Amino acid sequence: MKYLAPLAATLLFSAGAFAAGPSTESVEQLLAVTKSEQVLGAARASMDNNLQSLISKAIQGRQLNPKGKKAIDDFVKEYNATVSNELSWSKLKPNYVKVYAETFTQDEINGMLAFYKTPAGQAMIQKMPVVMQKTMVMTQQQVQPMMQKIQVSLNKALHEAQENSTPAGAPTAPAAPAAK
Repeated sequence: MKYLAPLAATLLFSAGAFAAGPSTESVEQLLAVTKSEQVLGAARASMDNNLQSLISKAIQGRQLNPKGKKAIDDFVKEYNATVSNELSWSKLKPNYVKVYAETFTQDEINGMLAFYKTPAGQAMIQKMPVVMQKTMVMTQQQVQPMMQKIQVSLNKALHEAQENSTPAGAPTAPAAPAAK
């Protein structure tokens, strides 16, 4: 009997050691089922569209001469090479696997795999980018008026603070004597 308590404690504490993280294979399977590589590709396409939009806005109303056009074309080529290299699936996948393995248990990975293999799970994978896009637009529409209100309040506070301050290094008025 006197050995039962230490044996039970040893078994309890060592049980955590047996609860290893999920297998690399199961995480890779989850990434495949959730089409993570394609999602990354869609994010990359969005980045490319944003870049084109920024470039268009930057040169809006201007006619580029051949040298200016070449400078933009060279930048876009360099950008594409950098992004393709740094955000390639082969480079990012090990990081994804590591994060998933550190974050989820094998049971959780198994549960997600089971869900994402269902029609509802596949619908979520296909439709979530649309949901994210719409909620981002909606949030931006709500945030913009809020930011304008904050800007007005900030300007008012800064104006008041400036009116009630002295320049740095300027002598300050002596403090009023303490009442006795």
